[in-house]
Amino acid sequence: MSTMLSQVELEELSAYMDGELDAPRAAEVRRRIESDPAWRQAHAELSALDAAMDACDVPAAPTDLADRIVSQIRRRTDRAVTIRIATWAAAAAVLLAVGISLWMAANDRNSDNQTPVVNTSVPGGSGNAVTPGPGETGRAEPGLIPPTDVEELARDNLDFFKNLDVITNLDTLEEIERLEIHESGT
Repeated sequence: MSTMLSQVELEELSAYMDGELDAPRAAEVRRRIESDPAWRQAHAELSALDAAMDACDVPAAPTDLADRIVSQIRRRTDRAVTIRIATWAAAAAVLLAVGISLWMAANDRNSDNQTPVVNTSVPGGSGNAVTPGPGETGRAEPGLIPPTDVEELARDNLDFFKNLDVITNLDTLEEIERLEIHESGT
């Protein structure tokens, strides 16, 4: 290719050959081709290149190409959605399991702390009256875990929680680190 024309001039010549210029600009480029040997040579080289490209036998695209592309995009999108749903479902299952474990631990501890009750219902009565045993204050509040028990449970399960990829809350991660430091005694 001729190096006599600048990149801008070559682009203008190409636009002229492709019919992309308006009439006044096309007339100016035509005048340059006729009067300037560098423009004439570049025009001849680009014309030969166009002719060579036209002579190439390019196979036609398959008629179902667009359908195959759309089908593959849908498959990939469906797979991505399935993976995303599965990930969220797994995270929800883990959180549910942890919640159930905490609830069960709380109920186990509460059942250990409950005081005996004496049924004082009268035969034929409603059967709902219960009073604490002698010297007792009543049942422990169900569902509450003392803070020390929560920390103990968290320390016991630090490795489990850290190995899950569901902990993204910075405060939770900082709390785990605090518990690790407390556990190691440093």
